[in-house]
Amino acid sequence: MTTATAARSNRSSAGNNPTDPSSETSKRAVMIAGALLVVGVIVALIIALASGGGDATDDATSLDTHIPQGSTRQVSFADVLGEGLPRYEAGAVDEAIGLDAPSFTASYFDNTEITIDPADGTPRIFMFLAHWCSHCQAEVASITNWVQANGIPEGVEVIGISTSVDEGLPNYPASTWLLREGWPFPVLRDSAQNELATGLGLSGTPFTVAVDGDGTVVGRSSGELAPGQWDALIAELTG
Repeated sequence: MTTATAARSNRSSAGNNPTDPSSETSKRAVMIAGALLVVGVIVALIIALASGGGDATDDATSLDTHIPQGSTRQVSFADVLGEGLPRYEAGAVDEAIGLDAPSFTASYFDNTEITIDPADGTPRIFMFLAHWCSHCQAEVASITNWVQANGIPEGVEVIGISTSVDEGLPNYPASTWLLREGWPFPVLRDSAQNELATGLGLSGTPFTVAVDGDGTVVGRSSGELAPGQWDALIAELTG
């Protein structure tokens, strides 16, 4: 055998040797790369499942309610601009239907001040709630469950108004109660004199006032809403 032939034979034997170090290193590299790829796929799948797609419930609960955690002032200034609505009388023809709701200035629990002009083109439902009122507590739970199932009413703004606050009565403070219940809408604070309640004609709690985008009152109700009444209000304002 020539020297060249022997060299080729030695190289061939080395390439087919199952214990060749370079061959073993390559195999390990391939196995590690494959394992890392599998792990990456699994991690990506877990992240995708955890994040999921947003649905009506996610949108509802992520709404900024302007209710901070911790202690906060439960009443603040409130100023009704213009002529208020007549007091609501249950069982009688509501004299406020067809009238213009007044504009007003107030603040949220986080101290953000706002002036609301009911004639600005946005249909609204104002819901007056008292922390000590058992019917209000039932109404909050009912409306919250409705929103969790159906999402935020499209094209309609719902605003809660905490009124008739009394530190000596049960379920105080109102802000903590509403946070605990998961109330999904912004909440304004009435004044110590309940000026917003008076300006919109409240006669008892809970009290609901529905106003179309032109600022015209289309419905008021005192007490818990009957089954289907909330849906009817939403339909009235979005139809």
